[in-house]
Amino acid sequence: MSTPEEKTPPRQHLLPVILVGVLGLSILIALLIAGADEPAKSRGTEILDQIRTRRLSSWWSDEPVEAWYLIRNVNGNTEGWQLVTRQFEDGVFFGSIEVHRPKTIVYEQWEINDGATEGKYIGQGRIDGQPVKTVTTLSDGRVYVNSTAWPQKVSSAAPPNYVPEGLTSLVIYLAAVGAEPVICRSIIDSAAIIGSRVHFFTSRIEPEGPQSARVTMAGIDSVNLYQFDARGELKRRDSTDGTSFIRVSPEEVLRAFPNIRPITPLGPASDDGDETSDEDESEDAAYESPPRSE
Repeated sequence: MSTPEEKTPPRQHLLPVILVGVLGLSILIALLIAGADEPAKSRGTEILDQIRTRRLSSWWSDEPVEAWYLIRNVNGNTEGWQLVTRQFEDGVFFGSIEVHRPKTIVYEQWEINDGATEGKYIGQGRIDGQPVKTVTTLSDGRVYVNSTAWPQKVSSAAPPNYVPEGLTSLVIYLAAVGAEPVICRSIIDSAAIIGSRVHFFTSRIEPEGPQSARVTMAGIDSVNLYQFDARGELKRRDSTDGTSFIRVSPEEVLRAFPNIRPITPLGPASDDGDETSDEDESEDAAYESPPRSE
């Protein structure tokens, strides 16, 4: 009596099994990656808690700060300038960032209390030649965003590792001092609202020494290397796209751009009216929302 041959299951019957296996492996890898990021997220939260506990005045004095930077392109040619200011008044720090590059003008104002629990930010620029203003407010543990590019104001609970506007450089510096990777959340003007919700970008900070750190922002191609002086003030930022922001004296900026007209007022952030200068009225001006460099 002959023995019947064993039949091999058709390939189409094996496909679901293979797909389930691949899906399971993908989920496992995602969980492992997420788990590996948890310590870095916790360190981000710890840095923000440290700032709130010790207060900003532990790192920043009440003396006004005015930092000038020359912007150089990939060829080493000077193509623009940046002015960063900060001052302290009645328990609140006020600051601004002003960037001038070919076809690009960015103007940002921020304020935050000494305990880093209440703050406000105003960013102004242009998208496709149209003026856009973004107002971000931190209050009672929530972040409120109002943009002329979006029809309504939205809000969301602030993540525990959320970096309020104005504190980016300080947080990066503290991460560099801590010598371990840190993950934080922040907001970018050009994508502050997505799907009727506040959109928080994820940044990973990798220390490269006691006074420098490399910052990668999810969804942003460029990586930035921040270098600080002994006081924790930013002295240089280099991007992988070849752009460098180098701190210099005001005289060096004036030699390169003798006709500049800074529009930065030292004082509280105000969303009344248009703070931009006549230069912003150029139809060639484009909006840019670079990684924070205050």
